Amino acid sequence: MAAAGRQTAYRHWRCVHTMLSCPHLDVIHASPVHLYSGLRMNKAHVTHPELKATFNLDILGVKKNPNGAMYSSLGVITKGTIIEVNVSELGLVTPGGKVVWGKYAQVSTVRATSL
Repeated sequence: MAAAGRQTAYRHWRCVHTMLSCPHLDVIHASPVHLYSGLRMNKAHVTHPELKATFNLDILGVKKNPNGAMYSSLGVITKGTIIEVNVSELGLVTPGGKVVWGKYAQVSTVRATSL
């Protein structure tokens, strides 16, 4: 908790955020309980294993966080988190001819905590 002077009794909601989060695109003005307002991240560097190339893709959401269900619902990104990224701009097509919209990727490192 961050100290806010002598009025810390009623300002206890001020926390020091050290973890990344993915802002929910459908939630605009949610209460602080349901929205993790820490360090926000909209894009991720994703490496394609077959093409051996790295792309800067938009994050659609957090699918699963291994640290707990609460982190998954709040959208917190830690090491090992499975995120959904937008791959429509890469032009991937299914065998049926449909354009692939999103794919899952696993976070290997979190840059904000390794600085």
